Amino acid sequence: MNILCYQWKAYQYHRICEEMRLLGHQVLEYRKPICNPEDDPEFSDTLIHFLSQHPCDCVFSINYFPVLSEACMQMDLPYLCWTCDSPLIAMHHTSIFYPCNYIFVFDRADFLQFQSLGVPHLYYLPLGTSFLPAAEPTASPEYAVSFVGSLYEKNTYDQIASSLSPYLRGYLECAMEAQMQITGGNLLYQLLTPEVCDELEQISEYQKSTDSFSDLRLLFANTILGFKTASLSRIRSFNKLSQALLPCRGREFNTQDGIHLFTNSQMTPGEWKDLLPLLHIHGALDYTTELPEVIRKSRINLNFTIPNIRTGLPLRIWDTLGAGGFLLSNEQEEIPELLEPGKDLETFQSTEELIEKCQFYLKREDLRNQIARHGYQTVQQNYTCRQQLIRLLQTVSAEIQLQK
Repeated sequence: MNILCYQWKAYQYHRICEEMRLLGHQVLEYRKPICNPEDDPEFSDTLIHFLSQHPCDCVFSINYFPVLSEACMQMDLPYLCWTCDSPLIAMHHTSIFYPCNYIFVFDRADFLQFQSLGVPHLYYLPLGTSFLPAAEPTASPEYAVSFVGSLYEKNTYDQIASSLSPYLRGYLECAMEAQMQITGGNLLYQLLTPEVCDELEQISEYQKSTDSFSDLRLLFANTILGFKTASLSRIRSFNKLSQALLPCRGREFNTQDGIHLFTNSQMTPGEWKDLLPLLHIHGALDYTTELPEVIRKSRINLNFTIPNIRTGLPLRIWDTLGAGGFLLSNEQEEIPELLEPGKDLETFQSTEELIEKCQFYLKREDLRNQIARHGYQTVQQNYTCRQQLIRLLQTVSAEIQLQK
C-alpha cells in the first residue's frame, strides 16, 4: 500500500514508519503543523490538495485528528489511527462516526466507552515496543533506580489555583488526594459533581468547536487535575523512596545509589534541590539511542501511569521490557491480561510496597535479571511495534474487503 503518515512529536513515529517500509509499504510523510486539531481550514485545504497531487491508499496517524478524518472523508480515503494518549479530547468529535475511520485504541476503557456510542470501525490494540531485539539485552548497571519521564511540575492547575474559591480549591485537592490512594483507574471524573462543574464554568475560558461533544468535566478531570495529581504522586513517591534508599551510615552516597530522574523538566539547581533533594537529576534522553541504554543499565526501572490512562499500558512499560530492563510499575488493570506479574515485571499498589520491592530487588540481582529476561522475551515475541502494525493493517484490509 501507499500510506501517507502524518508526522508530529510522537516518540514511536519514526519506528512505525520504518516498520511500514520493512513490511513492503510505500510511506509518504506529511509534516505540516496543525493549529487546531478540530477545526483548521487552512490545514485541511492544503492536505486535500497534497493528496490530490500524491495519490495514496490511506492516511495514518498516531492519535486521532478530526481534521485528518475530515480530509479523508472528502477524498474518500481510509483514515487509520492508533492512540498512544488517553483520553483524547479530540476523539469527542462528531467526525469520530465517519465511515472512513479505522480507529485503534490502546486503552480498553476508552475502547468500551466509544464502542457504547456506536463508533464504527473501532478496535482495541495495545501498544508495542519500538526497540529492536538487542544483541545483549542486559548491561552492567550504572544506576540503582531510574525513572524516565515528566514531573508535570508546570501544570494548568497551579496557574488557576489562586482564582479558585477556598471551598472549591479544598474540594479539588481532596479529590486529588483520593486519587492518589489508589493505583490504576481514575476517580477524578466521578468526583467532579454538577455543582463543582457549575462553579468551574464561572472561572473557565473553555471553548470547543461546534462539532465537539466534549465538556468541561472531561477536560478538567484529565488535562488539569490528572496532570497535577501525577505531579504530586511522583514527587511524593520519589522523596519517600529516595529517603528509604539512603546508604547505611558511614558509606558515601555515590552515583549508583538512589533514584536517577531523566527528564525534560526545566528547573534551576536550587529548585531541584528544594523539590527532590536526594535525586540524581539528568536531562532528557534521545528516544532511539540513549533511552534503551539507560534502561539496560538500571537495576530497577520505574513506571508511574498517569491517572488519565484508566486501564491501558503506557508506552513506557513496553519500551522498558522491550529494551531488556527490569520494570517495577504501578498496578494497572490490563497488566495481568497482557503480561505476568512476577515473571515479566513487578508491580506495586502503594508507596510502601514500592519501597519494599525496591529494597528487595536491589539485593537480588539473579532474580531481577531473570524477570527482566522473561519480560524481554515476552514483549519481543508478542508485542513489538511490527507485530502490532501487522495486526492493525490486516484488520483494516479485511474490513475493506468485506465492504466491497
